[in-house]
Amino acid sequence: MLCESAIDAISCHQLDTKSICISTAGIRPDAPWLDPLIARGYDIHCGFDADEPGETASRQMIARRPTIQRLRPPAHDWNDALTDRNK
Repeated sequence: MLCESAIDAISCHQLDTKSICISTAGIRPDAPWLDPLIARGYDIHCGFDADEPGETASRQMIARRPTIQRLRPPAHDWNDALTDRNK
């Protein structure tokens, strides 16, 4: 799972401990280290924030690498989703 920030990657992993969650350190639709991950056969999901910048970057990423799938956080971001779950 690709997340925008480190806190989102940690929160996403807390919500789904089966996934490897990686921060892209911001909205990066074309990180240079994606191709080696794809080449290894990983199922990669773009979990950028559920807002316009996150949606736009996700579309750009998937257009460049069609094997990547979009997985929106159930709240604005994964940290908000974790916080909401713990209320």
